[in-house]
Formats: sequence, structure tokens, C-alpha cells
Amino acid sequence: MKLDEALLILNLELKRLRPETFTSTWIFHHAPRVYHFARLNLRTETGEIDWDIVTRGLDREFSKRWTGRRRKCRSYENSDEVERVLVKYRPKLYVFIAPQNRDDEDLRDRISIRLIRIAQRGNVLAQKEAKILLRYAADEWVERFPMLCRWKYNSEQLDEQIVGCIRRYRFTGSFLGYLYTTLLYSGRGLRPYIHSMNPYAEVLKRREQRMLCRILRRVRSRCMRKVCSPLHKTADLDRYCIYVI
Repeated sequence: MKLDEALLILNLELKRLRPETFTSTWIFHHAPRVYHFARLNLRTETGEIDWDIVTRGLDREFSKRWTGRRRKCRSYENSDEVERVLVKYRPKLYVFIAPQNRDDEDLRDRISIRLIRIAQRGNVLAQKEAKILLRYAADEWVERFPMLCRWKYNSEQLDEQIVGCIRRYRFTGSFLGYLYTTLLYSGRGLRPYIHSMNPYAEVLKRREQRMLCRILRRVRSRCMRKVCSPLHKTADLDRYCIYVI
């Protein structure tokens, strides 16, 4: 049996039974041929069954339903597990800095998932190595895509988002796609940084000042319309000015 045949069998079984979720145990009971094929032929560098290869090849409808085992593991440090991955892919680590084509992007995703699965078992060194490599990819996105430019001057928060994605990642689809989407949506709440060397810095500064003046004029006009003592008017306006500034 080859991988394509195993994926076809598993896809057909999932279409027939349509489970809400499925695990390796479900595959063992309902598609034993696929399970034994994966057990004998698909192994990670640490010796575990590589279910990521199997689930990535399924129809997207079913790959979303995969739920791997969630283990509560203690933190530990094991450099051998990390080195097994890095030694195998060391000549290809350039894909995190400058991927040349679609194949390089897929390889970058596979290397990331290898390290992330080790990190999710509690290996602190694997998490650090994954964060370092993924930071190269994130920095390249920040320079390339205007939607992510707000992360350029929020380095610590960017590292926190990368570590959070490493911990939360469960879906066996593209991890880099998951990380990009997370940065895209979480970056909307960041304030854009205005550098003094930016030729548009003065324009943006004057725009903010004009907007603040408009708000203050509106507040002043509202306060003047109120039928109250002058002291009350001034107090309301001062309180609002302090809040805005």
C-alpha cells in the first residue's frame, strides 16, 4: 500500500460514517489497514506515528475534524530531539528566510510542525528553536505585507504571539497560514508607529492634532449649551480634555 491509496481509503471511510471528530483510535477501529500502514511506514524523527502527513492529505472537510491526543506534559529539555530534526533539514533551513517557490513554503511548514509537535510534548528547547525560525518568517511578512507593518515596532508582542500559536496549534493544516492569520487579526489593535524620519510623520501628526481640536470644539459647544453654572461647564470640559489627552 502507498500513501495515496491509504488516503483514499480513509477519505471514503470518513465520507461513509461522517464522524464529528476522529482520532488515531477511530482510524484503528474503522480503517485498520490505514492505521497499520502509518504505524509501519510513517514515523517522525522521534519515532512517533506521523499523523500530520495523513491528515494533511485528507479532504479539508475531514482534516478539520481531526483531534490529536492532548497530553498534559511537564516541561523538560532534550537537545537530542531537536537535533534529529535540525540535522535532517539543516541544508534546507534557508526556507525560513527566503523561500524560493511553493515547494520551499511547504517544506518550511513541515519543519515547523515537526518542532512544534516536540514542543507541545513539553520540550522547552524545541519551542525556543521553533520561535527563532518562525521569527525569520514573521519578520519577512512584516516587511513584505502592509497589513502586518504594525508589528515592526512591537517585537516582544510578536514573540508572544508566536509562542501562543505554538502552544495552541491543533489543526493539522498549514501552521504558517495559522500564524499569519493570527498576526493579521491581532495586529489590528496595535497603534501604528510614526518614526521621525518618516516623510509622512508631520502630516500624520498634524492630522491627529486637527482631529483632537475638532473633538474639543464639539465638547466646548455642548458644554456651552447646557444650562448650568460656568464652574460646572469648565469642570466638564477639563475632565474631558484630560481624558482625551
